[in-house]
Amino acid sequence: MQKQKILIVNAAECEPYITADDMLMREHAQELIQGIQVVESILTPKLVVIGIEENKPEALKALKEASINQNNLVIRAIPTKYPSGGEKQLIKILTNREVPKGGIPADVGVLVQNVGSLYAIKRAVINHEPLIERVVTLTGNAFRQPRNVWARIGTPVKALLKQFDYHAEKRHPRLILGGPMMGFTLPTDEVPITKISNCILAPTRKEIPAQRNEMACIRCGQCAEVCPASLLPQQMLWYSKDKDYDKCEELNISDCIECGACAYVCPSEIPLVQYYRQAKAEIRSAKEEAEAAERAKQRFEEKKARLERDKAERENKFKKAADDRRKNMQKSGDGDAVAAAIARVKAQQASLEPEKDSPKPAVAAAIARAKAKQAAAKSGGSSEPDNSEMARLREERKRQARERKAEKALSEADSSASESSETANKKDAVAAAIARAKAKKQAQNNEQVGTEKVDTEETTETPADKKKAAVAAAIASG
Repeated sequence: MQKQKILIVNAAECEPYITADDMLMREHAQELIQGIQVVESILTPKLVVIGIEENKPEALKALKEASINQNNLVIRAIPTKYPSGGEKQLIKILTNREVPKGGIPADVGVLVQNVGSLYAIKRAVINHEPLIERVVTLTGNAFRQPRNVWARIGTPVKALLKQFDYHAEKRHPRLILGGPMMGFTLPTDEVPITKISNCILAPTRKEIPAQRNEMACIRCGQCAEVCPASLLPQQMLWYSKDKDYDKCEELNISDCIECGACAYVCPSEIPLVQYYRQAKAEIRSAKEEAEAAERAKQRFEEKKARLERDKAERENKFKKAADDRRKNMQKSGDGDAVAAAIARVKAQQASLEPEKDSPKPAVAAAIARAKAKQAAAKSGGSSEPDNSEMARLREERKRQARERKAEKALSEADSSASESSETANKKDAVAAAIARAKAKKQAQNNEQVGTEKVDTEETTETPADKKKAAVAAAIASG
């Protein structure tokens, strides 16, 4: 751990309206000096510097009187300029050292402690009292008399409002936890006081106007001019809206102290700090998820390696046991008996199983006869075996194949002949129907020319004729 050379006591209020640290220094200056001595005995710094704003003359006087016997303690009054109460800004003002990007004050040999923390250290170390209360500033025009009060941690804001003459506006009342620049509006007055709750601001509409509708950025550049961290708020806004968090990190969004100065001077009423807070929260969440995934991956790989080791150990154990049994059997002479028993079992299984690809009985019998004849010929001294039986079998198989082929050809010829005869019958019927229709039409024309009009029943086509014509047409189309 790097030794801290300078201990800085932050006695500058972080925001306007807040006077909690001011009242603590006025009324408990001696206890603050004792808290500084406790931290000094632990860190042993070369120098202790108290940075206090110029607009706190009473607190400055009380601290000088309480530290009159301290040799290595320096009290410096700094200009009252927001946000000089910021940690990095106060280090720059008092020591002219800059904390590196993504670093902490310890990287430049500095430790910063707030007066409230030092007072709590004194109460805990010397008086053996836990942190159960703190000073809270109640301010804003909605309070009849602004004041600082000791509030127990966990006390609902509602109880403080009821006790200290809070009169809310009838329309759109607001409660801000913190100061006007870095504080946030409370959704309900049931929120409890915590160890970092230093102010409850209850402004009226005339005192602090409500946030109006956000308008488009006009690229005036005022946000960049007032940024105490020398960032580019305008570009960070664009990338925050687009959720391009890689670009936000390239622009050092993590160095933003969320002072709210950029949003205060913005003529377009853009809540810049809200976008930055959202982007920083998303970046932090993504990093936590990535770390959790990496830890899960490592656990999985370790588990897999462990399982493989266990498997290898089991296999080696089984192999060693088998080798030991084999050696013991060889020594005792039981190995030959076991091998013989295994051979008998295999032979029995082979006899029970049917032979694969065995030939048909007739073929098998023919093969057997042929082999017998060959053996007889060989035993009789004949040089050439008698293959007449095999030749006769081959001729018989060829004859059966020719008969099956002839039967198939005959059946195909019969089917084609029946189909052609059916087609010819259909054509003859259609031709006869067409001839009858033509003859009937010719007879009707002759009767109309040679004689007078005949009866309707004689000249009109009967339903039976129509039916026959329809049947003929259907046969033709079929």
